[in-house]
Formats: sequence, structure tokens, C-alpha cells
Amino acid sequence: MPNVKLKGLGVALATPFHADYSVDYNALHKLLDYLLDGGVDYLVALGTTAETPTLSEREQSDIIRFVTDTVRGKVPVIMGVGGNNTVALAEKLRSIR
Repeated sequence: MPNVKLKGLGVALATPFHADYSVDYNALHKLLDYLLDGGVDYLVALGTTAETPTLSEREQSDIIRFVTDTVRGKVPVIMGVGGNNTVALAEKLRSIR
């Protein structure tokens, strides 16, 4: 969905974890269902509320894939990208285009 004009209610997703610090995909699925059923207009995955600095690159990729697969185009999904290494972030952005 390139060049989508966002309007309405957007929600920055939290990343739920199990006690062993692995991502709780069941809880994430329930959260997505709740938000979609509630009429959210767009979602922000891996934003500053998502514990992104504590996630590995693999976990981040898996979460984005999970969120987009679960949402199935019902609403736009914005992927948060942040960090302290500008060169690495630029490379990451180029790789996901």
C-alpha cells in the first residue's frame, strides 16, 4: 500500500511476551482482532511502544510478517524503523522495499 493517506485512528502495537521473553503470538493475534473489530484505521508495528530495541532482527521480521498476514490488507500497517546506526537503518530500509 504505498502512498496511502492515513486518517482516523491509528494504534501503535505493543509486543506481548511470554515469561521466557519470547514473543507471544497468541496474545498479539488477540490484540489485532480486538483492534480490527474496534474499527482501527491503521496500525503501527514495531514503533516505540513495541519493545523494538529488545527484539532481534529475526523477531522483528517475524512480527511484521505475522501482523501483515493477520491483518490481510484490512487496514494499512506502518512499520517502525529506528535505532542508533544510521547506515544500518538505511540498509534495512533498502532491503525491505
